[in-house]
Amino acid sequence: MNNLLRQITLQDASIQTSAIGFGCVSLTMHDRKSDAVRLLEQALDLGITHYDVAPLYGFGHAESILGEFLKGRRDKATVATKFGLQPYENLAKSRRLISLARWLAHRSDVVMAMARKYAGQAVQRGVFDPQASALSLEKSLRKLGTDYIDIFLMHECTLEDARREDLLAFLDEQKKGGKIRSYGCATPYSIFQDDAALLPPACSVLQFDSGVTTQHVSKLRNRADKTLITHSVMNGATQLAALARQNPKLRQKYRLTEIDLTNSSTIAGLLLSYAVQSNSEGITLFATTRLEHLIANVRCLTEKRFTTEQLTAFQAFAEDALRPADELKIKLQ
Repeated sequence: MNNLLRQITLQDASIQTSAIGFGCVSLTMHDRKSDAVRLLEQALDLGITHYDVAPLYGFGHAESILGEFLKGRRDKATVATKFGLQPYENLAKSRRLISLARWLAHRSDVVMAMARKYAGQAVQRGVFDPQASALSLEKSLRKLGTDYIDIFLMHECTLEDARREDLLAFLDEQKKGGKIRSYGCATPYSIFQDDAALLPPACSVLQFDSGVTTQHVSKLRNRADKTLITHSVMNGATQLAALARQNPKLRQKYRLTEIDLTNSSTIAGLLLSYAVQSNSEGITLFATTRLEHLIANVRCLTEKRFTTEQLTAFQAFAEDALRPADELKIKLQ
């Protein structure tokens, strides 16, 4: 196993894992389960020990795939799964639906947007009562083939959900009983209102979107006792590469001419490196279905391909490049 990836320790538990986590949202996009398991094995070989999944991913099938991978490896990995956002049972059991989703993944963005809209309507949201949460936990434990979850996250919760006394009592009971080791929220950043102190102290893990275009980590106050997990860090890679091709003066302005910003793969490496640097004490998630992208992303980090100065310049470049066209034109004159 590659031990070059930086390790972090969760704030409220003696859980050590890699600062890079593998997002399992696309596991069911592989034609064969064995291909998905093989990709997870490669991630572990590269030093990635944290895996993020949810009952919603692949309408419940992603947890089963991850469970297949975990056989004989449970002590080598940390697992985060979620509850409160559930696919309807008849959809979760439909293999035809999974096949359709896989087919759609290779079609146009318009078709994918329609598929996501439909999928959003086929989900039970806000299911945070203790009884439903207990059922979700037991299903996840069974599918993952384990007797404990490292991080149990409220999926797309509100502040009111996170403050429910009956839910917190249930989660504390599961933690004391050893079925979960830590818990928190996985929800859009806006829910936190820039202040981690609005959440109960026991919600020690906060998972949300953050990257060079949003920089939510730096905006969050009172986060010292929280472990932060960020995702969607690659958002904007293709757009930024296109803007770099259109605006050579902007590359020169930030002295980034030695880096090929017109290459989306290079941009992806910069985005990931920036996100890891920004969330230096937490976990940064990324997802891929392709081995070459997995290897490239890990190598970018282990080889420390970009300096702090280059990442700072890239952040400024991205902020400028994504400004409204009229404002950008004025700045470049």
